[in-house]
Amino acid sequence: FETAVFFLLCRLLLFLFFLGVSFSSNETGLSGIISFCGQPYLVKKNPDLATFVEKILWGADPANPLVNPTDIAWAPDGRVFITEKQGTVRVVDAQGNLFPAPWIDLIAKVNNALDRGLVSIAIDPGFLTNRYVYLLYSLDPVEGQPDEPGDQPTEGRLVRYTEVNGKADMNSEWVIIGGGNKGPQNNMGNGFIHCHSSHADGALRFGLDGSLLVSEGDGAHFDRVDWGNPVNSFDPQCEQIFGSANNIGCRRSQSMNTFNGKILRLDPRTGQGICPENQPNMVPNPFCQQGFPGSIQSRIWVLGLRNPFRITVRPDSTNQGPGTIWITDVGWDLWEEINVAINGGENFGWPCMTMTQPEVIMRNKDLYPVMYDYCNALDAQKIKYTDPVLYYHHNTTTPNYLGTQYNINFRGNCAAGITIYNGNLYPAQYRLGSNAKAVFWSDYGARWIKVFWIDQHDNVLYDRGIQEFSDGLGAIVGVFTDPKTGNLVYIDLNGSIRAYVDTISSATATAPILAARAVPPSGKAPVTVKFSADNSFD
Repeated sequence: FETAVFFLLCRLLLFLFFLGVSFSSNETGLSGIISFCGQPYLVKKNPDLATFVEKILWGADPANPLVNPTDIAWAPDGRVFITEKQGTVRVVDAQGNLFPAPWIDLIAKVNNALDRGLVSIAIDPGFLTNRYVYLLYSLDPVEGQPDEPGDQPTEGRLVRYTEVNGKADMNSEWVIIGGGNKGPQNNMGNGFIHCHSSHADGALRFGLDGSLLVSEGDGAHFDRVDWGNPVNSFDPQCEQIFGSANNIGCRRSQSMNTFNGKILRLDPRTGQGICPENQPNMVPNPFCQQGFPGSIQSRIWVLGLRNPFRITVRPDSTNQGPGTIWITDVGWDLWEEINVAINGGENFGWPCMTMTQPEVIMRNKDLYPVMYDYCNALDAQKIKYTDPVLYYHHNTTTPNYLGTQYNINFRGNCAAGITIYNGNLYPAQYRLGSNAKAVFWSDYGARWIKVFWIDQHDNVLYDRGIQEFSDGLGAIVGVFTDPKTGNLVYIDLNGSIRAYVDTISSATATAPILAARAVPPSGKAPVTVKFSADNSFD
């Protein structure tokens, strides 16, 4: 009954709002209305597109190419670190020169098949003294070349290396998550579960409190409903390596016994969760098990995600803990989502929910009785799911879902990058001070970048609308705000790192940018606080 009333109210709101309003349903060049049931806002063109110039930063030189770049991190000494999917890390010096030789070569260890590979990097906030660099990759089931097939189960690994004399010290490797005594080489079983070619590793980012954040997909098939049922010849290996309790397909996103479908929050010095017994002066993780800060459950910050490929932390967040985390969660057959984790403990509903509604395929009793019973059991627990703040459809600009018409006006099929603009060079609507921030996000499949705005409390400013920024781009796997220049930077998996330079604003000199921080930002007295301005620049 409540659901029926909800849909009727949505329809009424949509009818009242759209009365007398016309809009275009073209995929590009849109100007019209987007509505998420009672929260309508405009989709508008980029008024400043003519002033922006796209510049290739690295990857244009055929004699010194980038090979499928996946992630980027700015070090406090002015260098830039770039991961390549094959398992190498490249470094750009402070003068902007890309070194031909890799900083580290893990090609023999990394499984580069299909969506797997070395996908993310994070530089320790204390890098100037400890030289720590963190990497996230899929392990090759059998070390060496050629890579095993992407359908062959393996694990994802989180590792740390120490830099010595400008290179990674191979003897310094610390496997934070991963390893064990199972698999073809008896070297896996305790890492991130990768039982199919996609929905694997996501992103590494540091929280404002110095904690290390890790996003991870559900490790399940994307090409069928997967509850742990074997279909191909490799599927039985999933249970052999990870055990029957973890061979549950997409249901891993709701399980407290796996890292999959989650964002983790770790103490980078120990790999444990942030809990009262090991970090008494920090905001604890929401599911800490007393006495066991290293348990899987103790390391979880949020859950219920399908494939949270990219995350970003709001740089001026006033929330306690790591700060507000914005998430692009790659959707399944119909919808893409942008989610936000504000306080930790949020459950975003996958696999039983999509956008704000039940996932109907998972609830088909005749076709998928296991998932039908599973979702009904979760419903009985009356779990409070957190809705996405933005969602859009794969196939149509005006989808009809469960009897409700949504007037969305743009399409996409792989939300794969997000950044909150914190520069000072772009036109005024992108730098609104502490009251509002511009959020850039990208879609890998549709190959565009768009913008929306949020207030200081992380509410989407629906009345400002969604603005197109650029389209017809390459295979975008990440968008970033360059902390040195203030430009929007994106990664094209095809082999380049590119930036958008505003030709008007960039011609004007700007004041030095101070980036001061305290770790931890707060805590119970007495508390030791370290202050740093390492990321300041001119």
